[in-house]
Amino acid sequence: MKKYFHRAVFLAVISFAVARGGELLSFIEKPQQLTTGDIGKGVNHYRPRWSPDGRLLSFELIDGQSLRTFIIAPATGEKYECRGKVKNKSESSLDLFDDQRAERLAVTRLSWSGRLFNGTAMYCFTDDGLPYKAFAYQSKGKMGFSTPGELIRKSDQSKKNVINDVLLPELGYPPAKGQPPVIFTDNQSGSLFAITETQQLKQMTYHKPQEKVTDFCGRFHPTDNKSLVFVRAFEGNADLYIIEDVAYPEESTKPLVTFAKSEELAPSWSPDGSKIAFYSNFGSADTPENKTFDLYVINPQSQKTPILIAKSVRPDNVEDKLSPPYIGPQWIGNDIILFVKDDKHLKDPLMYVQLSTGAISMLTTETILNDSPNVLDLGDGTYLIAYTTFGKPSTDLSKPDISNKIFYGKLILNK
Repeated sequence: MKKYFHRAVFLAVISFAVARGGELLSFIEKPQQLTTGDIGKGVNHYRPRWSPDGRLLSFELIDGQSLRTFIIAPATGEKYECRGKVKNKSESSLDLFDDQRAERLAVTRLSWSGRLFNGTAMYCFTDDGLPYKAFAYQSKGKMGFSTPGELIRKSDQSKKNVINDVLLPELGYPPAKGQPPVIFTDNQSGSLFAITETQQLKQMTYHKPQEKVTDFCGRFHPTDNKSLVFVRAFEGNADLYIIEDVAYPEESTKPLVTFAKSEELAPSWSPDGSKIAFYSNFGSADTPENKTFDLYVINPQSQKTPILIAKSVRPDNVEDKLSPPYIGPQWIGNDIILFVKDDKHLKDPLMYVQLSTGAISMLTTETILNDSPNVLDLGDGTYLIAYTTFGKPSTDLSKPDISNKIFYGKLILNK
């Protein structure tokens, strides 16, 4: 495939500054460790994600042999393992290494819908390569979970290209009628497919069979599901592309960010859909030992060059074997982005930048080696946050049984 690059000239670069005086963001509920019980003993925790009502957290447990996905109610400790074919069997796990087919990851991935769907929290995930959907709801004071159902029937799959090993499913936003669409990667073809609001399977990206292209990390526009941003990896690069109208995906797919010899990863829309934040190692890809990622923002409508927002950030790619980053930078309103600073001296603190002023501040968490933050807007000026960490500054990191945990708290935006 012919590669088109544009000259990496930044029209504007927001300078670094440390905010003084009153903080824009502060905790009204200090971070506390998520209690996961026996299932989490001695196992690493990854990628927490809030349900749209803030009642539940999904997370991944990973050890040397398996990856399992759970949902937990932090307030009560109620837990549910996300399984399709084998429902609610906590002793079961998905072995990362039991399938010898090339480039296959036998893992579970979960995504929440951006808003409540008919009053309930809808989510989707993969199990044994198939996509499932389910619901979480209140039932007599406790959390209830619907039996997972396949998003598309096998007969539907055979109508078009056969789907092989679904990876990284991502729910769109519930429309006025119908169900939110789902975007996912078919691991064998490398193409994106969508399951539409009417539960029809639709191919979204196309490339020649001989080209080793993989499209992943699809993200629907947060207000109308009309457009879609995604990552395209090929020829040693990973670039951002956009489908401007999902009704006509082949005709409206265009490159969005194609820095030379670099990776652009984990795109994340601002809540109003006017901007996209992402990570890129542009400028450092020629030095593999120092593949530093930075934070950028682009306005997809203006066609202007992306703006460099913050240098040396840490995407949620803590384990190479576990797939690329897919949570992405976290927006707090349309003017603030939360991220992790890749800083050995400061031990990876949580930071946030205000786009309108360029001021960058550190969030006081009293934890170290932080990763994978996820933020939920509660709609009243407060925000839930969850992230992974190796603990307090006093934690003895030399212990052989040390593992990372999930902490969560509540932030307030001081205006």
